Amino acid sequence: MSLSVSLLEMPDVVMAIILRNADLRSILILRKVCRGLREFIDINKPETHLDFVRISVNTESIKLDMPFDSVKYQKNEGGCWISGRKSRRKLLKNLDFMSVFLDDFKIIMKNQKSAVGNFQVHFHLFKDHDFRNEELLETKFLEMWRQSVQQWRHLIPVKELIMSTVSKQEVMSVLPYLDSEFLESIDMFDARYVESFPIDIDSITQLKQWKNLKTLKMNHLIVSCPLEQFSHFSTVSIFRTSLTGEELTELKEVFSISTTLTSMELTYSSINKTEICDQLGQPCGTHDEMTRNRKTWETGLPHSTLQISLVRKEKNYVFRLQKFPQPEAVKCPADK
Repeated sequence: MSLSVSLLEMPDVVMAIILRNADLRSILILRKVCRGLREFIDINKPETHLDFVRISVNTESIKLDMPFDSVKYQKNEGGCWISGRKSRRKLLKNLDFMSVFLDDFKIIMKNQKSAVGNFQVHFHLFKDHDFRNEELLETKFLEMWRQSVQQWRHLIPVKELIMSTVSKQEVMSVLPYLDSEFLESIDMFDARYVESFPIDIDSITQLKQWKNLKTLKMNHLIVSCPLEQFSHFSTVSIFRTSLTGEELTELKEVFSISTTLTSMELTYSSINKTEICDQLGQPCGTHDEMTRNRKTWETGLPHSTLQISLVRKEKNYVFRLQKFPQPEAVKCPADK
């Protein structure tokens, strides 16, 4: 005769082992079975092991993508529609879609101890072809997001942040709440998919998360802060306005003083060819793999060599700098 034992009747040690080996989706389902299981899970806090999270936000809906499921929270006059790949569409009456998402996201992330390898946040909080109202449209969600994550007892462990944005307010609603001990890389781009757009990052560069980064890529977001703000990185790719002799001098100084920076790619809308050649001399002309005309230079730095190239790309100029250490001279042993 076999006896059936419910989960709640199992010893705590056994339940802890079960939860430790369960995936996140199973844990979320168990939380909804009954109050007893929900309380046990919340007290024991089984670790989640997410390596990928993507949040896509617009004015009408929020989509949360994870390895095991994709959940959409959609605005409705009577509440919030919620649907997923593995669940039927359901209307949560009298609930705001932003609040429902934030509550679920908190449950999902609060026990994430290891770093999420790829964490993506994509903001589209503006109406297409009507950018004037973007600040009004983004204010509500960003404020609700900040209030939610500020109540967490820990920062979000993330290794790489990929983000589409149109403002520093959006960046500042996410970046300060990521754990700087884990964060290594940021890949950021303009959410509008139009021509390059200026963004003020002065307050962003003061964050601990920024100062601990190793890799940065900002595509179609024009920055104007001093180049020394990038000297602690290993690799950098950014957009700037104009390459002048003064800018080139600053670049060479950054590479001279930095002990970590090995390469930079800077995209400019205009360049001063005369001032560049005054500093670097006449370039060598070659063709790159895309048959574009490519100008190259090489200049010396203390204990290293700086290789420089300039390529015209559509309406812009791509200026690349790579630093290579100079080989140490081999000393011959003295004759006895």
